[in-house]
Amino acid sequence: MDILQRQFAKILSHTITYRLLCFSLLGQLISCQPGGGEGPATQDTLSTPEATEQASAVEIKAPEALDNFDQSYIGKVGDSSLHMNLRRYGKELSGTFWLKDVGLENTLNGEIQADGSFFKLQAFNPKGQLIGTFAGNLRDENKISGNWKDSRGGKDQDFVLEKLSQNHAVRIKIDDLEVAKESSQGKRSLRIVYPQISGINDHIIAEKVNYLIEQYFESHTMLDSVENAPFDFQENVKFDVSYLGREVISITKHHHLSKNNDTQVFEDSHGLNINFKRGKVYEIRDLFKPNALEQLNSLILKRINQSCSGGLKEAVLKKCKVTDIEYSSFSLSEDKITFHLTERLPREVRGCGYVRISYQDLRDFFNPQWPSPGNEYARPKPGFVALNP
Repeated sequence: MDILQRQFAKILSHTITYRLLCFSLLGQLISCQPGGGEGPATQDTLSTPEATEQASAVEIKAPEALDNFDQSYIGKVGDSSLHMNLRRYGKELSGTFWLKDVGLENTLNGEIQADGSFFKLQAFNPKGQLIGTFAGNLRDENKISGNWKDSRGGKDQDFVLEKLSQNHAVRIKIDDLEVAKESSQGKRSLRIVYPQISGINDHIIAEKVNYLIEQYFESHTMLDSVENAPFDFQENVKFDVSYLGREVISITKHHHLSKNNDTQVFEDSHGLNINFKRGKVYEIRDLFKPNALEQLNSLILKRINQSCSGGLKEAVLKKCKVTDIEYSSFSLSEDKITFHLTERLPREVRGCGYVRISYQDLRDFFNPQWPSPGNEYARPKPGFVALNP
C-alpha cells in the first residue's frame, strides 16, 4: 500500500511548502478588492514568439514497452502475516509492505533478473532507515518465495507470498464527514467536508486508507498555516468522487479561499486515487510506462502553453513538470485524466494549470497493468464495470 507513512510524510512536506504559498497570498488578500480581475500576465511569465513556436513543435513519441506488473501479495515471513504491494518496470522493483499484526508500512526498492530467477529488495522503515532485505525468485507472478535478512540483528526467515485474489466483490459506501474550525478572534473560518470509505473487508487497509484521506483533507489549509491575519477570510474544502472499475476510486479535493465572504482569492484542487481492495494509492509511475515520463511532460507542457495562447516562458512551464512519485497532482474520470498544476503557475495564468487529457490521447503511454477505464486503449481487454454503491 503506497500510503500512510510514506505518503503522510509527503503531506507534511507539502504542508511546509503550502505555508510559504499562504504567506505569499497574504499580500493578495490584503490588496484584493471586490470585482478585481487577475490582471495581465507579466513579462516574467510571457514568452517570445520564437519560444512559443518551439514549444508548439514538440514531437510526442510512443515510449518503448518494458516487462512490467503491479500486484499485491499476501503470505508469511516466518510466523508473521505479511501484505506486499509490488511493481516491476523492466529490471526495477519497488513497492511497500507491512506486517498484519503491526500495520506499520515500509518501502521497498530493488532489482530483478529478466527471467525472474532472482530478485533483491531493500526494505526501509518510514524514517528511511534500512531494516532488511528480501531476496528470492519471482519466475511466476502468482507466487514469491525467498529469504528475509534482518539488518537490525534479527534472525533470517523464509517467506512465501501468493498473489492476492481480487475476484471477490466489494460493495463500498462513501460517507461525508465534516470538520469546522474558527480562529479565536472569529476573523477566520474553515469548513472541510471529506469522504470516508465503509465496506472494505480488510480492517487494516480500511483504517490506513481512511486515515490518509482524513489527514490529506485537513492539510494545506490557510487557517492552520497563518497564525495571525488582519482581515477576515473563509476557507471551504469539499470533494468529488469517481468510481473506476471494481476496485479504484478517484477523489478530487477542491479548496476555495475567499475574503470577507465576497472576493475569491484562491481556488485549486488536487487528486487522490486509491485501490481500496489492495490498499494502494496510485502514483504517476503506476499509470504510465516507466520511460514515458519525458513524453508525458512534453504533452502536458504543450497543453498548458496552448491554454495560455502559446505565450509562457520555458522557465514557467518547467515548474509544471510532474515526477514519477507524485500522487496528488492528478485525478481520474471515465474518459480522461486531469492534472492539477495551478499552484505551479503565476497567479495571472493559474487557470492554465488544469490540464485535461483524454485516455485516447495517452494510449501509447499507459502502463498495461493499470486497471483503469482508459486502459482499453492500452490492452485488448474488456473494461471494468463501475460500482454503484
